[in-house]
Amino acid sequence: MELKATCALLLLIMCVTIFTSTEGFACCLDVSNKIPPKLLRKVSRYEKQKKSGTCDIDAVVLYIDHRRICAHHRVLKALKKIKREQRRTQKVNAEK
Repeated sequence: MELKATCALLLLIMCVTIFTSTEGFACCLDVSNKIPPKLLRKVSRYEKQKKSGTCDIDAVVLYIDHRRICAHHRVLKALKKIKREQRRTQKVNAEK
């Protein structure tokens, strides 16, 4: 009887562990190759998704107004250029 209770408890712990380790994390299944510059200017942050982890594809996850957009990794170069220009503009405006 104790063995059955121990096995049931162990199974419950395993299920909770699996559920909580995957909860809140969603992989990109498809990516957009072209993101308009107007939208890239609104990116608040980004993350890189690697296919070597739990996800099947490489992607850049862009966060825009509490939304997630999955983009191809080539978009990252354009994003960095736009953000650099924004910082430069802010610096010039601050000096005025």
